[in-house]
Amino acid sequence: MSRSQASAPVSAVAAAAAAAPRLSTPVSIVIAVLVTLLALALYSPPVASLVIGLLFNIVGAVAIVLYTIKRVRWLRIRVLRLLLSHTGWAYNPSALTSQILLGLVGLFGGNKPRLWELQSTLPALPVPPLHQTVDKYLKSVRPLLNDQEYATTKKLADDFIRIGGDGERLQNMLLAHRDAEVAKGTSWLWTWWEQIVYLSGRDPLPIYSNWYGLDRIDPVLTSQVGRAANAIVALLKFKRMIDTQSLAPNRVQETVPLCMHQYSRIFGTVRIPEDPVDRLVVHSKSKHIVVMCNNAIYRVDVFHDEGHGVAQLSAHELRVQLGRIIDLQTQSSSVPSDSSEPVAILTSQNRSVWAKQRQELIAMDKINKESIEVIESALFVVVLDTNEPAPETVEELSYEGLHHHGRGYWFDKNLNIIFFKNGRHSMNVDHTWSDASVMVHVMDFVYSVESTADHWTPDVTDVADNALAPPTRLHWHLTPLMRATIAEAHSDYMKTVVPMIDLEVLKFQVFGKDVIKKIGVSPDAFVQMAIQLAFFRMHNEPCLTYESAATVRFNHGRTETVRSCSIESKRFVDAMQASGVSSEKKLELLRAACKSHVKFMRAATNGDGIDRHLLGLRILARGAGIDSPFLADKAMSLPFRLSTSQTPALRMLGGGFAPLVANGYGCSYIVDDFRIWAHLSCFAANPETDVKKFSQLLRSSLLDIYEVCRSDPNLEKLLSTRTYRMLRSQ
Repeated sequence: MSRSQASAPVSAVAAAAAAAPRLSTPVSIVIAVLVTLLALALYSPPVASLVIGLLFNIVGAVAIVLYTIKRVRWLRIRVLRLLLSHTGWAYNPSALTSQILLGLVGLFGGNKPRLWELQSTLPALPVPPLHQTVDKYLKSVRPLLNDQEYATTKKLADDFIRIGGDGERLQNMLLAHRDAEVAKGTSWLWTWWEQIVYLSGRDPLPIYSNWYGLDRIDPVLTSQVGRAANAIVALLKFKRMIDTQSLAPNRVQETVPLCMHQYSRIFGTVRIPEDPVDRLVVHSKSKHIVVMCNNAIYRVDVFHDEGHGVAQLSAHELRVQLGRIIDLQTQSSSVPSDSSEPVAILTSQNRSVWAKQRQELIAMDKINKESIEVIESALFVVVLDTNEPAPETVEELSYEGLHHHGRGYWFDKNLNIIFFKNGRHSMNVDHTWSDASVMVHVMDFVYSVESTADHWTPDVTDVADNALAPPTRLHWHLTPLMRATIAEAHSDYMKTVVPMIDLEVLKFQVFGKDVIKKIGVSPDAFVQMAIQLAFFRMHNEPCLTYESAATVRFNHGRTETVRSCSIESKRFVDAMQASGVSSEKKLELLRAACKSHVKFMRAATNGDGIDRHLLGLRILARGAGIDSPFLADKAMSLPFRLSTSQTPALRMLGGGFAPLVANGYGCSYIVDDFRIWAHLSCFAANPETDVKKFSQLLRSSLLDIYEVCRSDPNLEKLLSTRTYRMLRSQ
């Protein structure tokens, strides 16, 4: 199952666009026109007067047309849809035609569009030409196959794409499917991606699907209930912005709109376990959250009843409610034992197993049914961890976010955000409903709100504390067999899930993207080449590498795969490992590899990737009973041993996820101006992998590549040798 921890809402698309070469600009055209008019004025005043008059008429007519389009909504939407259907600008945004197109899109898109205003203008996710995808695929597997293996794969590919072959038949089926899905207002991939990649999966959600995120770099409070209350307030503010459509849609360079559909599922979403396929349900109109503390689960209403004058509870009122929950937990001896059982641990199991147990719980007693309904319909889950000592280090917070040591997450929910006694927090997020960029955007907003003081004190219109209805504890009526089932699930979790993953966080603070950009390469591509070098040094071979790229330029877009291991990256890695290769040659190969990577990233964000297209063909082949040798080839089943993603978080300490395969690594990284942080993971029991050693090799690879880059005189001026030696010794 793929994971997309990638990018802030616009970063992957914007980065790909920004990397395009500059060919011409409107400024050069304007200068040429002015020079021509000046020459005419000097040598032929009557002709110049005629030309100028004609230009004024043309400009006036164009202005009237543009004004009409901008003022007539239905016409503006249709024109925007037409403009955005041309995707060539993404490959060369600096070209004159691209500049004109982007200028018109910006003009008709408006300065402050509402949340859903531009959604209907988005183009449909394209289906790339079959020959193009197969050609790119062959290039991507070439560095991973020997000559004989590649010859076999090449022959199968040629047979697949021949006229009248399986490929042509499947491509036509995919195009028909695309047209049918577009007619429904969605993309050809959306339902398949959600149903097959996520909801059909039977593996447990922890480790295999959910990802973790961490706190901000510099928390402003150390109070557990204080930080939790402030976060709840900020999350509810974000929800109100969605409900009122005052949240501005994400746009590339404040111009090209991006799909916001995933934002409709931020709050109240739950993945309900069913067999054989889970079901995603959104309760966006809910008025409550769920708070978990020491196995106890509480309902907390976060909006006042009508008549109080204030719709949303203030931070002060939420602190009162959260404090009550912690106080109640010190008096838990009077609570029936069933209500103290860690029922939430059941959500950590195989999806079919949990689906059966959920039905048993519901049938057992109506109290259980009511409790499950409250949890599943909650806007999100807050966990108050009262254990001491509280986690302090980034690694400790990462483990808590990943699995919380079996102390309670309702893994089916969209968001579990946990606060510790020292005020720090982590979160566990279901990957089904959205890609990580959405939650990163939300948390950046939460931290920006937290940095202001206006909501830390009670509003003057707050009701008295004693007028607040206390939190409602949820109860369970369990049979002895169900209690034994819960105990067994908890024991299995502690024995298998908790020790399953080794985590390491590389905190590389020698340099960041500010320096990398001066080398003349993409920061993301630079880090990807370092990852390739580190893996080769670790395992003495290249591997298929997954980097997520956002396709949110398209309606209901999610992600595409960038295959970071390429012919160019292998040449660079081979040169780095060889003796006798000059630094100048290594730098040349680095730039070529980074250029190739950026080209692949740009194509992926533009809907011209490889893996989603091949996925669609495989799904259709399976459904139609077509046994294609090409789709069953060994190269098609090569594992993604490196699963990577850039997290462009502004304030977060990052986050991470488990590897895709048993002998692989997960790598989620942040590239700031002055640092590179990478959350690395591997399966602890696998003898082939060692995340600590991989972290050390990634650090040394970054430094070694930088040493190569210092052969560039421009970079040599950036850092003195003395300063560089000081940094390298850190």
